[in-house]
Amino acid sequence: MRVLAISDTHGMHWRSEAPPDADLLIHAGDFSMIGAKEEALDFLEWFTNLPHKHKVFICGNHDEALLRGNISGLPSNCHFLNYSSVIIEGIKICGIPFYVEPYGSKELPPRLKAICENDIDILVSHQPPYGMQDVSELYGHYGSHTLLNIVKKVKPKFHIFGHMHEDYGVKEEDGTTFINCALMGESYERWTKSPIQFEIGKLRLL
Repeated sequence: MRVLAISDTHGMHWRSEAPPDADLLIHAGDFSMIGAKEEALDFLEWFTNLPHKHKVFICGNHDEALLRGNISGLPSNCHFLNYSSVIIEGIKICGIPFYVEPYGSKELPPRLKAICENDIDILVSHQPPYGMQDVSELYGHYGSHTLLNIVKKVKPKFHIFGHMHEDYGVKEEDGTTFINCALMGESYERWTKSPIQFEIGKLRLL
């Protein structure tokens, strides 16, 4: 299965080239800019009409209109993951939207704890795990320790995320390939990077 990963498109989907063909298109959040309902509906119109065979998306911190909600009426080949999972052609994909990490707490929230009890092939989150393609020029490493602990326990083949525009790229460690596929530049005026495409066992940049 060919998978195409994108994130942090921030409302620029109509102004940019359509994502290249793949069997599965994954969007790791921040499809909106200010979080308005109209932005979410505009994104859904674009995303659901793309020709990719299967599509998966989650919410980022800019996607307030859907971050705590749900959606009905999506096409059968389009999946909104909100602390939930889907199996597509034998590949299990789990999605974690943007969340605020509990300060000083060592106990996982119940929704995240449930994720750790399952085998996952592809983990999709908006934030990066700590130390993996998560560097900010202002703040240094800005990833989530909670997500890193989840990855260490579940050991997905791939972990797809965005959020940190500055640290786009791929890193492999302990059997997991970490992919920061944030497309937007720091100016929020245009996509400055390309989608990242991979197959199970193979990886290449477009």
